[in-house]
Amino acid sequence: MFNSILQSWNNVCSDSANVKELIPELFYLPEMLTNHNKFYLGRRGACEEGEVIGDVDLPPWADSPQEFIHLHREALESEYVSRNLHHWIDLIFGCKQRGEESVKAKNTFYYLTYQGSIDLDATTDPQLRKGLEDQIRHFGQTPSQLLTEPHPSRHPCCQGEPSGPHPGGFPSRPSPGCRATGHPGHAHSSGPALPLLLPSLLHHLIFLLLVLLC
Repeated sequence: MFNSILQSWNNVCSDSANVKELIPELFYLPEMLTNHNKFYLGRRGACEEGEVIGDVDLPPWADSPQEFIHLHREALESEYVSRNLHHWIDLIFGCKQRGEESVKAKNTFYYLTYQGSIDLDATTDPQLRKGLEDQIRHFGQTPSQLLTEPHPSRHPCCQGEPSGPHPGGFPSRPSPGCRATGHPGHAHSSGPALPLLLPSLLHHLIFLLLVLLC
């Protein structure tokens, strides 16, 4: 049961079988963090006397679901993320998805998740085929590898903000000249066009930046 940002982060960092992905709603829908209709969702832990599960516990730097979503979205559209987007592309679609580079980056997954690891059409055993399909359905697939060379970094739209890891683990707020105007997918007017049409493209990076402050 998802009921705490910090607990979810600790779980995915300590349990290799706990695989989660941020959904787009975490960037625009504060209502998802509150149990507005007061549904009974059980109690925390195995004890019947545990605390009743209600609203999602937020990090100490967010006073409300609205502020959490606002900061989450602001980080998503920050210049810091734009400057470091190529590292994420290397992990998900590029040169660090497979092979020796993926091992160095600690970016390896179960072999059945990789494209071409098994030919379902050639699997004639119905039970084996169902097991493979269930594995894919419940645990997902690694995207197709599109690049074998490191992706170039994007040209910055602002000067003076560091392009390396931020010392505080969280990007500073973008300056007025860098803020988005119009569609959120076009937050920057300079540099090569990148497919920033869905917040899901940066989920892993943004979640890492935010929860480090928990």
